[in-house]
Amino acid sequence: MTVSTYLKDGAYGQDDVYIGVPAIVNQNGVRELLKLDLTEGDQQKLDNSCKILKEMRENLRNGDVPLFP
Repeated sequence: MTVSTYLKDGAYGQDDVYIGVPAIVNQNGVRELLKLDLTEGDQQKLDNSCKILKEMRENLRNGDVPLFP
């Protein structure tokens, strides 16, 4: 099941970001991330998505983006 989960310690080449990746879940939440072998193109797309999410998070923290326009 694909769920939005916290990636850290280099999972999928990422750290400190919540994003949807395949995982095994149980009644306590995410039990285990499933590691897929991504193509170079897919890894680039994931990297770009994570970069955008991190930039948006930072902008919100700095007050650079209004929450309700």
